[in-house]
Amino acid sequence: MLAERRRARILEAVQNGRAVAVRDLCRLLGVSDRTVRRDLEVLDRFRLLRRTHGGAVATATVDDSRIPLEERYGLASAEKERIARVAVSLLNPNDRVILDAGSTTYQVALQIPRDLPLVVITHAINVVTALLDLPLVEVSVCGGALRRSNRSLIGPDTVKAYENVRADIAFLGATGVTPELDFVNTNRMEGEVKRAILRAARRSIILVDHTKFGKLALTPFASVSHGISGVITDRRTPEDYVRRLRDAGIWVRVV
Repeated sequence: MLAERRRARILEAVQNGRAVAVRDLCRLLGVSDRTVRRDLEVLDRFRLLRRTHGGAVATATVDDSRIPLEERYGLASAEKERIARVAVSLLNPNDRVILDAGSTTYQVALQIPRDLPLVVITHAINVVTALLDLPLVEVSVCGGALRRSNRSLIGPDTVKAYENVRADIAFLGATGVTPELDFVNTNRMEGEVKRAILRAARRSIILVDHTKFGKLALTPFASVSHGISGVITDRRTPEDYVRRLRDAGIWVRVV
């Protein structure tokens, strides 16, 4: 197993269980304890988890920007694919769609049918690449400064570009959802871009898998009282979050 995929599996295990032992990771990954300890050292160095005696625990905050995009693709990948399929099912022919940067919105781009005409507006380079071979999809790119870790364009020019956009629906990712039901990320300028997207779209749907719930001390870009129409998440999301989102009047689809 490649190191990138192995470390993605470790991060997923830690986030699911909050604490894991080295021996359990060895069984999960089929590798030696020396390999697991080396992986934990790398992940701890980037503050993606905290090493303990004999294992590791989750940090309250995980900065996705520190994880290479290829590793993010492997985190909760099955759940992200299901979430993306439901997102695509909400699209109508000739919709104007905004796709945010991120691994789940990238999955949305990958699953758009070849026979569905759309206008897609995005600042995500990987989304543009995924749409290259879809002849019925018109792609509009909001320019800006390159953020290599996220394969996206951000900055004042990106915000300004979205201010001139009007869309039927937007799909956005998030680094986390706090216990107070704020939707958060870790980069201030990326947050500004997300807020501009929310202003540009008639409907805004947040795509978040179960690993994103319970994150703390990040920068909010939306809340249940402002900016979003709905949430698509997976069956492993804590029921309390789903209930409170619905109680706040948010449409929630669990897949």
